[in-house]
Amino acid sequence: MKICPKCSTVIQNPEAQFCYNCGFRLPEETTKKAVENREVENKKEIVQNIEKEGNPKTTKPPVEIRSIAKNEPTTTERIISKSASGKNNVSKKWFNFILGANILAASFLLVSIGLFFRSTQNKKGVNLSPITEINSLEVNAVIFGEEKPENFVLTEEFYNVVPQQPLFYMEGSGLQNLLTNVLSKEDIQYIEETYKTPLNELLTFTSNQFAYVKQDNEKWAVITLPASVDFFERAFSNYQKNKKEDAKIITARIDKYLVFSNSKEYLNDIRSSSDKTLLAINKDSRFTAKVSKTPKNAVFFSYIFSDTYARESFLDDLRLVNLENIYPDIKGSNFKAFAITKNENKFEIVFLD
Repeated sequence: MKICPKCSTVIQNPEAQFCYNCGFRLPEETTKKAVENREVENKKEIVQNIEKEGNPKTTKPPVEIRSIAKNEPTTTERIISKSASGKNNVSKKWFNFILGANILAASFLLVSIGLFFRSTQNKKGVNLSPITEINSLEVNAVIFGEEKPENFVLTEEFYNVVPQQPLFYMEGSGLQNLLTNVLSKEDIQYIEETYKTPLNELLTFTSNQFAYVKQDNEKWAVITLPASVDFFERAFSNYQKNKKEDAKIITARIDKYLVFSNSKEYLNDIRSSSDKTLLAINKDSRFTAKVSKTPKNAVFFSYIFSDTYARESFLDDLRLVNLENIYPDIKGSNFKAFAITKNENKFEIVFLD
């Protein structure tokens, strides 16, 4: 029995010279072991040629061979393994790049959505954080009661006769409401007896505008204007005749103004300011700066000279003009000076920076 070394066909005739399958000339030694050894040698020769030349286009495709004895991976398998490993590394790098890009895109999207909702809430008037100080607040007209202010303040220059360094200064309209809140029943009775006229009738001869100033916690004054010269010739002359030296409320004519006060000493200081022997608050640059910034349509004006007084006692003075309801709106704000303006039927608090 012979075996063709080329096509491995088993030749039963031991005398055959050629393979009847492929026509290959049969060698003299054609045992199975010799054929297998020859196949191994041929395959090794093919692989060596491939590795030396390195050009798959000019060589035959490598034959997949494996060591019969040790069952080790062939060179081709190692090449394929390295190729697969390289592809895996490239795939991992590409996967990491895609993953990182997606994370960045998602982060940018989340930030964009957050900014969008923030801007949307701001448009709807949602107060997220106090970015700027509030400059004005609209207030309800009912805070003034039935008698709403009509006259504009700071036109009569009451502050020209107010001595410097008071605690508090304000201007408004509604003189009767102010005097009713400032004066006690005994004080009102005294005024009516000395003037020989009820208070509400007496004030028809005066301006509705006033300035209220507090020198300290004990001394205050209300400054207004007579409506005509006849007031001093008639009503005030009655007061001069009937006034008492120990009276708690004193009325004085100072320049063109009519002044009510609870202190003779403070009335003398106001008179000295009118005569320019004492400096008035119209020489205080901080005060006049606030006056110059006050809108022309202001119907109320206030200036607090003492920060401590603004924090501790300012509410009591607002009660005197029936404006205590606005205190929660201005408490905690920088309200050293503020005004209330009127625009048609709307009133607005304006903080004077």
